[in-house]
Amino acid sequence: MTRPKITRRLIDPANSLAWSAMDFLWPAQLPRLAYGAMALTLATGGRIINIASINALVAGRGIAGRHYEAAKGAIVQLSRAVAADWAAHKITVNAILPGSFMTEPNQRWSKIYPEVIERTRSNIPMGDFGQPEDPGPLAVYLASDASRYMTGAALVIDGGYTLW
Repeated sequence: MTRPKITRRLIDPANSLAWSAMDFLWPAQLPRLAYGAMALTLATGGRIINIASINALVAGRGIAGRHYEAAKGAIVQLSRAVAADWAAHKITVNAILPGSFMTEPNQRWSKIYPEVIERTRSNIPMGDFGQPEDPGPLAVYLASDASRYMTGAALVIDGGYTLW
């Protein structure tokens, strides 16, 4: 099997409709793509796990501007496109779409804007925010051989928020 040539077209802004929404996030994606390109060069296979958000699927309530949702949707589609391109080389590319977690920024928000936090919490069927460590086992699964046949997936971990 011949290896595909990694070219600029993979990251050419002209090929991305969502580039303007995603360009501020793109530097965070480059190490993952560089890892994938290295795995292609070495023909060793590998795993790429991108972090998007449930806002790739649903609009945030009461949030002005839609650049965040557009950028997160672009990450999901980038993951799917690269998964298709690199699957033959045993490289899986998946995305984790976390919902609301009680991270340090949300702990600060809960003091400043308790009504926003409570409104969000009331829309989570499981009744509360997740803890920051909750997505960890999902990432471990995606990085392991147990997920070797899963690629191009966008996995939601949100306490049921996107069910409504």
